[in-house]
Amino acid sequence: MRNLVRSGAWLTVLAISLASPALTAPSEPGEASVAATVRAGLTADPCFRYFTILDAKVADKRLLAPGDGGKYLQYDVLLTIGPSGIPAPGLLDSCSYSIGGGSLSSLRLAAAGNVIAIHASATYVQWQSGWKPASWSLSGETVRILRASGPPRGAPPPSPPARQSLRLRPQGAASPPGTSLAETVRILRLRLTGLGIGEADVRIDPKASDIVLNAPGGADPRRLKLALIQGLLSVHRIDDQATATAPLPPGEMSVIQADGRRFIVGRRNLFTSDLFQAAKASGGSRPTLLTLTDPGKARWAALRGQGDYALILDGRVIGFVRSPQPSPDSLLVTGLSAEDASTLEAILASGPLAAPLEVVAQSAK
Repeated sequence: MRNLVRSGAWLTVLAISLASPALTAPSEPGEASVAATVRAGLTADPCFRYFTILDAKVADKRLLAPGDGGKYLQYDVLLTIGPSGIPAPGLLDSCSYSIGGGSLSSLRLAAAGNVIAIHASATYVQWQSGWKPASWSLSGETVRILRASGPPRGAPPPSPPARQSLRLRPQGAASPPGTSLAETVRILRLRLTGLGIGEADVRIDPKASDIVLNAPGGADPRRLKLALIQGLLSVHRIDDQATATAPLPPGEMSVIQADGRRFIVGRRNLFTSDLFQAAKASGGSRPTLLTLTDPGKARWAALRGQGDYALILDGRVIGFVRSPQPSPDSLLVTGLSAEDASTLEAILASGPLAAPLEVVAQSAK
């Protein structure tokens, strides 16, 4: 009975103490307060200055086992993080002590320009006056890329590729008699346009009697090189009976294709460039169409049915014309690579150079 009375008295005292305002358990921190704590902790860290917190939401909370310091509450905060600059090389590697080694790979994603979702934890300890923030940390366990956003915000725009400047001169140090640098410049401009480098600036340097070609930084070096060839186009009958290993028959010559195959062809050029009007390039497995001028049509009419022909550009076999042809007005050329087809189209639009151009100086600006 005394025990019950004592127990009842203790319960009464406990009820009174709980009702006392001075001893009321402090209220837990609100979600906005928790999110603000994590934001403040991250933004105060020098290693985090290249990132920005786009959003912070409390996802979960749990009461930890009581420790020496009292009761602990741990909040799981979902952060949306984006870039605000480019970290210096090696900076993130030195930040593992504060950000946490497991989170570095996640932050590298953000540094590369992505918007990511990552978890952080905030721990509060209960004091008599309320819940106080004790610690916070990032967790690299859960990461999602929300948006691949390209270059980081605040990052300088990527530098455009350096323009290429070529100083050109006709091989042999001077233009052949009867030609002028102005005519060479005209042909070169047409050729560059046909090869897709129409933004190039071509002009004569009167002091050095050279041609200066300023090409955009993104120009294909291979196409630039193709623009400088002489561009002499010829058509020769193929001798199917001769072999490359036997002595050459009189009036014939050996020519090579890009893949290394050799052909024996007649020395006589049956078609000059002026007999072709234009080329419609396709390359690959589809033939390229060469449109003939009126003299070219007459020439082909005289040759029709007399075998197969090699199309030669600057001494190299680039394609074949087979007999018979479906039209008297044009020739279908087979065996052209895509590059040779586009080169042929550009050269027929511009005409050949009096001499190939050589690069005597080159720089990037």
